[in-house]
Amino acid sequence: MLNALSPSLKNAIVAGIGLFIAMVGLKNGGIIGIEAGQMTLKTAVTDPPSLIFFTGLLVIAVLRHFRIRGGILIGILISALIAFLCGKISFSGIVGLPANPMPVVFKADVATVLRHILELLPLIFICFFMDMFDTMGTVIGVATSAKLLNRNNEIERMERVFAADATATVAGALCGQSTVTSYLESAAGVEAGGKTGLTAVVIGLCFLLAMFFSPLITAVAGYPPVTSGALAAVGVMMMQSVSGINWDDCTEGVPAFLIFAGIPFSNSIIGGISIGIILYPFLKICTGKIREVNWFTGLSAAVLILYLILLNGK
Repeated sequence: MLNALSPSLKNAIVAGIGLFIAMVGLKNGGIIGIEAGQMTLKTAVTDPPSLIFFTGLLVIAVLRHFRIRGGILIGILISALIAFLCGKISFSGIVGLPANPMPVVFKADVATVLRHILELLPLIFICFFMDMFDTMGTVIGVATSAKLLNRNNEIERMERVFAADATATVAGALCGQSTVTSYLESAAGVEAGGKTGLTAVVIGLCFLLAMFFSPLITAVAGYPPVTSGALAAVGVMMMQSVSGINWDDCTEGVPAFLIFAGIPFSNSIIGGISIGIILYPFLKICTGKIREVNWFTGLSAAVLILYLILLNGK
């Protein structure tokens, strides 16, 4: 699937995700807000959330300029300190026992699902493609940021990534948790230098350890402006992929732009990807470049049209 996408579409996905992340950071930092259903610039830039955002982004940018490792984490810690001094964070403790998971572990009612499988097929189809294309977009974005693409602009051993994501999705569901999948925040770890399997193992162990520091983590993570500057910084780093889009060819540039703009404006990775991939084969065919349309691109467009029809029906 990934190899079937043109380089312009891949780079558009990366840039779109970067813009999406930056937009979330701007919202969390109180820089932009929603008024009458429209995004607007908030005038109260001296409010604590805005000051925390600018301070965190400034620290991260300066540390990145001097190539100091851990700049994003340092920026988050300084933002948390400022939030604490402003009275926006209150700590109820540092160490605590995690919540008891047994009431939700292995409580899935599989028998009922099997009895109503035909009725649930459209919903299963929607969830499947949401997970698959969200993962695809995330993997492209993170792999590109980590410079893991080979000379052919392909990601090697991609099947392992999807296998790990699928296994985590199923295992997390059986344990009663919301979808466990690849997340865009991994780009922050990549920018800090974590690009190997050992990094993932260490992070996994840290997450297990973090369960016993839930009071501290909840206090810091519960105030979104603390991480807003880091999100904007990661968005800036991922925007470099815009230069990899072939803007001179409208059959590449137009679908790429729709993906690039569609991801943040639709507030959905799969939403933006759908717009561009659906238009791509039609544009190639209408301009006499049908040979550049491979079978998977055409199939993806057809499947995504069906996905949007079913989604609209729900």
